[in-house]
Formats: sequence, structure tokens, C-alpha cells
Amino acid sequence: MAKANPKATAYEKHKGRTAALQRKKSAAGRDIGSIPDIVDIARREACRFCFRTYLETYHAHLFFRPFSKLHYDLIGAIQYAILVGRMKALAVFRSFGKSTIMEFGTLWATKYGHWRYALLIAATADIAVQNLDNILMPLLHNDLLLEDFPEICFPLRALEGTPQKAAGQLCEGKQTHVKVKKDSIRFPWLPDLDVPSNGGYIHTIGVGGAMRGMNITLPSGERVRPDGALCDDVQTRESAMSARKSDVVEMTLDRDMAYLCDAAESLSALLACTIVAQGDVADRVTDRTKHPEWAGERHKMLITLPENEALWEQYSDMWRAELADSASHDVSMALYVENRVAMDLGGEASWKELFNRKDEISAIQHGMNLKAKNEGAFWSEAQNMPPSDEGVSTGLLTADEIAGQLSMHKRGLIPAETTHITGYIDVHDDLLYWVVCAWQDDFTGFVVDYGTLPKQKGRHFVKRTARTTMKTEYSGGEEAQVRQGLNAAADLLLGREWAGHGDTAYLIDLCIVDGGWRADLVREFCRSSEYGTKLMVSFGKGIGAGKKPFDEYVKKKGVKTGLHWRQPKPQPGHRRHTTIDTNYWKTFVHMRFATTPGTTGSLTLYGKRADMHAQFSDHMVAEYRVQTEGRDRRVDEWFPRADHRDNHWFDCIVGCAVGASILGVHLAGTSKASKPGKRKRIRYSDAKRNR
Repeated sequence: MAKANPKATAYEKHKGRTAALQRKKSAAGRDIGSIPDIVDIARREACRFCFRTYLETYHAHLFFRPFSKLHYDLIGAIQYAILVGRMKALAVFRSFGKSTIMEFGTLWATKYGHWRYALLIAATADIAVQNLDNILMPLLHNDLLLEDFPEICFPLRALEGTPQKAAGQLCEGKQTHVKVKKDSIRFPWLPDLDVPSNGGYIHTIGVGGAMRGMNITLPSGERVRPDGALCDDVQTRESAMSARKSDVVEMTLDRDMAYLCDAAESLSALLACTIVAQGDVADRVTDRTKHPEWAGERHKMLITLPENEALWEQYSDMWRAELADSASHDVSMALYVENRVAMDLGGEASWKELFNRKDEISAIQHGMNLKAKNEGAFWSEAQNMPPSDEGVSTGLLTADEIAGQLSMHKRGLIPAETTHITGYIDVHDDLLYWVVCAWQDDFTGFVVDYGTLPKQKGRHFVKRTARTTMKTEYSGGEEAQVRQGLNAAADLLLGREWAGHGDTAYLIDLCIVDGGWRADLVREFCRSSEYGTKLMVSFGKGIGAGKKPFDEYVKKKGVKTGLHWRQPKPQPGHRRHTTIDTNYWKTFVHMRFATTPGTTGSLTLYGKRADMHAQFSDHMVAEYRVQTEGRDRRVDEWFPRADHRDNHWFDCIVGCAVGASILGVHLAGTSKASKPGKRKRIRYSDAKRNR
């Protein structure tokens, strides 16, 4: 048997000793040593079951104004949700400090072990990351927390701002399992100390993030699901204004979040919010008739407004003038100081300390300054009572005003001096909406008739709950049903003569069909229909201020461009279609309704009774507009309201107006389109023979 090489054996022993020494040095470098003792156990224990005491003890320096009763209500609601378990929604005003209180609520819950897995939900992932940073900073820099919660703060500070060190961190030779990521913090695991925060986990997430199946595994092997959630302003202004996005957030709260915790337990959750718009998520969850499970409450900055409207109007005029001139508010302040008793009479602020010490002397004055600056923002951001954005807030007519724009003509009758007639069909899988309009060459328009196919029995209905649909009226699959509906609509609109005054009869010149639902099916219908020469497919495109308008597109052969509509060169085998800038045309239509009936460019509804058009006018105000700027132009951008109203006849009216523009109808002051000759009045029987 060969003898071992003495030199090789000595080298292997040397390697082993060196490696052991390196491991020892490495472990020593990663070992943070023993956890310091708690400096003031009594102070720490006094806060264990009192969130208010915890805030006033460890974070008082961050709240430079004394709390109001309303703050204590929110603090108490958070405490109850964490200790007892409940669902609660509170709508409070901006500048209230709710985000900071909610962030510290997650800290309090996990520090004392009330929750082992605390979830803080924000509107977006980016906001959630910022929330976590706000939670982490006190643990790293608040020395009072280090004194009384060393088992948490000492290991976190030992990372020295390098989260990568967490994986190897030791405490007296044992791994701490501490972890810091951009969206979560895992507290140290120190079972020898028997502290309640062992393995505590704080996770921040945007409301659109994946919540299903959330869980963590502790070093002990136990799997833990979220104990509850604190939800801080789960909507942005954009999502609050969007019906679709509000629906998604509401569904997340109703479904995904409700099943976060263990099946044997009910979810503990508190939602603090501000109502931005009617029908947004905050408006819905604080409405006890819609969501009784949230036990919603709404709170105002000014519980009651001052009674002396005349003095405040005088003050507001002065204050706005000073603001416009970038001047100090000395004049308006002097008026308030001199008349403060009379001006404050009847007014009550929910937080008396909320005012700017530089140029305000009371919370009532602060609230009224916000009202003078932007009344719409005041009612939503400060009062949680957002006004309807119909009429005054958007510069548009209300539904009642639109319904009152009457032509006095009978339903279905074409007015005298009509030069063109257009129709539009809005396509859905369950219903078709249609409108027919008559136009004069100066864009004076008349809504001659409108309806649905299949026809609904009641005067008031909603598409999603309609009882008579394609499925109930037509046979075959979905495509076959819609095709039958389109054939019926074409016969109804194009297969008839529309009566005028005397024995005059008219035919529709152009009927546009919405291609947004199933472009292939609609194209094939228009191509194969016996009325094909009068049918055209359209697609809507909202062109915002930051996008290039159609008239700035490079001109190409075969492309037709008109007043904010464009017809690309048709592809082989396809008919020409029209792309509509819906932002422009929705504003255009509303302006026509805002024009006095009987004058040039006005748009009116048939009949003499406004109540007959209640549902139609509801469609007309189902969207709101926001003026935006970009590319050296201003544009009204249109969005659906958060309450998700039907807007289909609005789309139809827009399509009819675009059809008129395609035919050459022109409103003075707008860019001109090519104008065909004046249409001939013919009888349907003559047209049918010549077809």
C-alpha cells in the first residue's frame, strides 16, 4: 500500500485550518453580537394595547399639529381593526395625515405581534414602495425606537443600508433571517429572546398587485397568511375618474382582499380614503347601502360652512385678485381680522389646527381659502362631497337641459330644409343602439329617431340588465345573432322612406356602423348587405393633446381626411372605413346641444316633451371631459364616469355628426371638407327600382 505524502498531508491540514479561520472571521464579521437591553420596559409596555399612546410616545415629533377628535377616531378604528378585527372605511380630507398614521399602524401591529403578517395596500406599486420606505426610516433613525425595540432596530441598523448583508447576518452565531426588500420587511427571528415581533412581516402592495394566495413561511416552518390589511388611498385621480378602473379596484376589495386571511378567520381591514368623484371607489365603499360590510363614514374639513355669504364672497374676490397678481393677502386678511366674528358665525372646522401660519389665522379661513381657490376641488378633496361634473363643473349641459332641446317635430318626421340624413349603429353582442339625424348644410341638426334592436319594452333600461337581447330574439350562435340584428337594423333604417312635410320622402344618405366590437363581422356585413353602398364601418380613437391630430399626418395617396376624421386607403378586398377623433366630436356634439334651438348649428330632439328623452339624455352625460395641453394645443379628453352609465346613444350621435361631415355638412368657423352637391329628394319606391 502506497504511503501518504507527508508534504501533501501537511498542506491539506494547513488548508483546513486556514478555511476554518476564514469561516470564523467571516462569521465574526457577520455576527452582530448580542441584542442590547430594552431601555424603558414600562414605556414600551404602556403602548402595547394603545395605538394612540404609541404614536404620541414614539412618533410625536412627526406630527407638528395637535390631533383632532377626528384623528383619534381614525386611530381608534385602526386599533380596533388590529386588536379585535373589523372592516371599516373612513373618508377624510387631504392634509389629514392619514397615510402617516396608516404606515405607523402597520409598525405598531407587527412590533407587538398583534399581526405577524401586516399588509399595507396603496393605489399603485410605486406608492407602495414609498410607503415601505416611510416605515423603514424610523426603524433606522429613530433612536427612541432603538432604545425600546432593540430586537428589531439593532439588526436592521447593522445592515448599514446594504440589504444584501441580510442573508448572512448572525446574532450570537444564529441566523437572524432578517430581510429588507423594496416592498417588504421581515423582522429578525430571535426565538431565544421570545419577543412578539419574531419573524414579523410587513408587505406593501399596489391595489393592482397579485393578492391571491399570499403567504410566508417562518423559520420555524409555520406558514402564515396576512392577518389583515390597512388600505391607504387605494385610488389615483385617474382611476377615480374611470368607471372601468374603479370597477377593478372595487372587485379587488370585494374578492381578492376578502380571502387574504385564513379561511377560519374573518378579514381585519381598515380603508382610509378621500372621495375624488361621484361613483369612485371611495364613494362606493363609504356608502352603507352599497357596502354595509365596510361601515363607511365620511368626514368634512368644514363640518358646517359660515353663514355670512356676502362677506365671504367679498373676501374671496379680494383673495383671488391678490393670488392672480402674486401679491400678499394683506387686504383680504385685514377684512377677515376686522370681521372675524361675523365671518366665522355658523362655521365649524373638524381640525381647528389645520391652517397655514404664514397667511392664515384659523381653520375656517383655511377651508374658505381652498373654496375660493377651486370650489370643485374643495367639495371633493376637503368635504368628501364631490359635485356632479355635469353642467357647471365641465361647462356642459346637464341631462335635463339636453332633454329640453326640442325641435317640436313629430318623431320620425324629416324637417324642411334638410339636405342630408345620417344614421349610426352602435354594435354590442346583446343590443344594437341606433340613431337617425337630419342635417342642414350649416350643421343645424335634428334627432329624428333613436332606439335599440331588439326593441325594449320599458322606457328606462340598462344594457347590462336588458331582458330582451340578441340571445332571446335570434337563433344560432353569437355571430349569427348579431348578424341577424344588423340585418334588421339595416332594414329598419335604410329599407324605408322617411316622411317629410307634405308628400316629400327621404332616404338615409349614409349609415355608419361601429366596428369596435367585432371589426371582421361588421366589415363583412357592410360588404355583403344589399344596402352596402350606404354603409360604412367606423372606429373611434381619442386623440389627446400629446398625440398628433389627423390634419398633421403625412398626406398619402388614396387617404381622405376631413374635420377630425380620416379614411385610410382601403386594403384589397376591404371597403373604406372612417377613423373618428372621438375627443373632438364629443365636444362638438355637446356644443351643438348647447346652441339655442332654431339657430344655426343647433341640435335638437324630436317632440314636445322633455321627459320622453330622459334616458337618451342620460347617455349624453355618461362621460365627462378634462381639458389637457400638449403640442401647443388644448384638447378636451373624454372619460366614462365612475358610476358606469350607458353612453351608447352618445356614441351614435357622434357617429351621425361625423357622417354629416363626410357628406359635406359644414359649420362656419370649422375647417372645411369637400362638399358634394345638394341631395335630391326622391321616393323610396323610385330608389328601390334603380338599385
